[in-house]
Amino acid sequence: MLPTSIHRRTYIIVSIVVSIPLILWAFVNANRTYTLLQYAVKQELITAATTLEQRIPASYEQLLKSDDMLYSPSEEKRKALNRHLQPIVDEVAKNYPSFGLGYYSPELNIVALAPFNSEILGAKAHRLSLKIYETKKMDIAYLDSGVTRDEQPLMAVNYPLYYGGQLIGHVWANYKMDDLNRQYYFLILKYLGLIFLLWICVLLIIHWAFGRMEKALHELADQVKNGSYNPNKLVEFPQLIPVLNTILNLYKDKEKAMEEIAKLDRLNLVSQMAAGVAHEVRNPLTVIKGFLQYFQKKELTTTTQDQYRLILEELARVEGIISDFLSLAKSKVTQQKLCNLNHLLEGIYPLLSAQALKQGIELKFQLDSRIPNCLINDKEIIQLVLNLSRNAIEAMSKRGILTIQTQLNGMEIILLISDTGCGIPQEILKDIFNPFYTTKDNGTGLGLAICASIVNRHNGTITAQSIENEGTTFRVAIPV
Repeated sequence: MLPTSIHRRTYIIVSIVVSIPLILWAFVNANRTYTLLQYAVKQELITAATTLEQRIPASYEQLLKSDDMLYSPSEEKRKALNRHLQPIVDEVAKNYPSFGLGYYSPELNIVALAPFNSEILGAKAHRLSLKIYETKKMDIAYLDSGVTRDEQPLMAVNYPLYYGGQLIGHVWANYKMDDLNRQYYFLILKYLGLIFLLWICVLLIIHWAFGRMEKALHELADQVKNGSYNPNKLVEFPQLIPVLNTILNLYKDKEKAMEEIAKLDRLNLVSQMAAGVAHEVRNPLTVIKGFLQYFQKKELTTTTQDQYRLILEELARVEGIISDFLSLAKSKVTQQKLCNLNHLLEGIYPLLSAQALKQGIELKFQLDSRIPNCLINDKEIIQLVLNLSRNAIEAMSKRGILTIQTQLNGMEIILLISDTGCGIPQEILKDIFNPFYTTKDNGTGLGLAICASIVNRHNGTITAQSIENEGTTFRVAIPV
């Protein structure tokens, strides 16, 4: 049996820990909602005021002239303006039944209002509302009382009324703050009610948990006495669960690490075996190629010559696949020396230009003269550029454009190879650097994997961006 003091302390601590944050949350959330409500009301007030401003048919003076009341007494002028403006105010008020609306004249005071009250017609506006004639800008004021809303606190929007470039008065729209306050108090009561229900539920859960814990303690004590201790009963004690989880996670992490190490060992072994097999295949291929070239020279007929040429081309393709595979399997650190990327690109320009010209492709070089020397393997970088350029040429039809750019971006040299070809679908863009992944009928899926391997050996990054039917850009970043 757990001591009564533990129960009491637990209830007190949980009540404090649960209730105080929830009460703070309730007030913060209620204040935030109140602010949002205020903002929404402000926007509606502004909309109502601007609607009144836009609906006025003419200036006050013109309206009085139309009724031949320009030089009449103030009371007569006010009634004349009211006949013109009151229907407008009443019509707009139908869309805003909880708002007070109206037109104001500095000379005649209130000339139209909703809800209509003949006793207030002609009354002077609140002193804060009259500040608009000093600022001549829209004003949002919180009034301690208003002449048009039963002397209650108001939120009011006063909008200047211009006609012919002159300030002739203003329109207003206001809202009772008591209505907003009632919504605020209702929110607080609602949140406090929810907190009370949640607090009751928490206490019931604690009572239920203590009951389970006491039962488990009795069972565990009996097992210890009888010498039949069961570790599974520790699940009943939440304070021990994090410790058990930590131990279990450490064990799982160790197993996962061992599996990864074993996987890497197997991959390394397969890579070494594959490289050895590739070397062994290349040697007899070289012999076969040599004899074929010898026999080709002996044959004079065109048909036989074409057959030999076709066989030699296929052997060359097999040799290319083997070279790619060996390049991909290579994991040793490459020999690097100080080179200038621009100079390497200029050196292979004739080769790239000939390949592009053969396919009817326009080649553009845009080399940044600020590119510094950096440590790279010139042969691998040339292979990288040739692979990406050949892929670009194959992706384009005639009149396509192949653009090779270099840029200096901080401490990185950027190589951009762009084409105007068919593009790469977005769903396969993430897989193009995986070994043996290809969409070509006769492709091996090694070209871009080799490019990624070369960039990784230079501690760089390679990415691709593509838009279907517009083109593809490969971006290689190499640290200086």
